[in-house]
Amino acid sequence: MLLWVLYPNTMAQDKDYKTITTIIYVSGDSPAERKDDLRTCLKHATHHTGETWLTEPSLTKNTDNATEAIENETPGNSVTIEEGDWHPPINQLLICHDKTTTKNGLDGMMQGATKSNQPYSLIVVHPDELIDRANGAERIQELVDCAVDVHLAEAGMVVTSGTAIKGATKRALTTLSDALHPSHDHDTDATYAWSGGRPPLGFEVDGGRLVETDEYDRICTVLQQVRDSETSKRRAAKRLGCSRGTIINALEDRPSMYGLV
Repeated sequence: MLLWVLYPNTMAQDKDYKTITTIIYVSGDSPAERKDDLRTCLKHATHHTGETWLTEPSLTKNTDNATEAIENETPGNSVTIEEGDWHPPINQLLICHDKTTTKNGLDGMMQGATKSNQPYSLIVVHPDELIDRANGAERIQELVDCAVDVHLAEAGMVVTSGTAIKGATKRALTTLSDALHPSHDHDTDATYAWSGGRPPLGFEVDGGRLVETDEYDRICTVLQQVRDSETSKRRAAKRLGCSRGTIINALEDRPSMYGLV
């Protein structure tokens, strides 16, 4: 059995297709990176979303074919792949994609997945495919509110439809996502220039800028628990070895520094 790659609006109308239930979204800075991500997502689909047909004739061959298809297609135009077995009904899978500077594929995927009454499994390699500083985890929340299970292939994590992005789920996403952590590798407001005085909780001064300490992730987790009413400010202060006032300052004055917004 061979994999057939179909471009938009080219599916034969006289063939009996199964309804698409799995969507893959990939992006990346290079063709090699996108290929690696696509391989990871296709492998995840074979084991976790029922797309076992992707192993015929081999996952490697099907990854090569699908990669060639997305590299030759404009971002924003999805690519449908189907099994080459002509015995109906025929399995299909949808791939949405972006290149370095585009978001057309992401926007199209979000619109298609959230405007349909069809439940989907969406597979991405990393949560930062869907999360950014401006929107936080809003895209993931929107997807799961619309009957979409969001699979994070690299971490093996699934955010199931109907899940509220708070508590343990929010903490897990914060731990996995680079976008929900402050960035210190370029000169923007997010690098937190130091203006003097005692550094905020979880930070230290390095070269005139505030950088995360080794305790930063644990501090974020505890602060998120306070925000979500899972622990008290007093208990949080005791766990982190600081005053209750320091906890209040972190929550009320600097929430973005700890992934709380």
